[in-house]
Amino acid sequence: MMEKAISGTDFRKMKVPAPVVRRDMKGHLDFYNAKLDSWDYWIDEVEITTRRGLIHWVEHLTEKNWVTTAHVRELCAISYSLLPPSKRI
Repeated sequence: MMEKAISGTDFRKMKVPAPVVRRDMKGHLDFYNAKLDSWDYWIDEVEITTRRGLIHWVEHLTEKNWVTTAHVRELCAISYSLLPPSKRI
């Protein structure tokens, strides 16, 4: 089922915390959903410790209408910090 997209006006009215992606103590990355005002979406950190894993999750997340550029930017930054130094560009 397709979710209804948020209008620009509605999006600007939402209070979005900074950051919109956070690491928890269980090895998960939590994503803030401004549409629902909750941190209800998460993935395991180990799933983005490779370039292929990161690309997979960026593709998957960008299909969701609540994911913003800030989500992708923060996910990439966290992924980079999780990569072994030999794999960093």
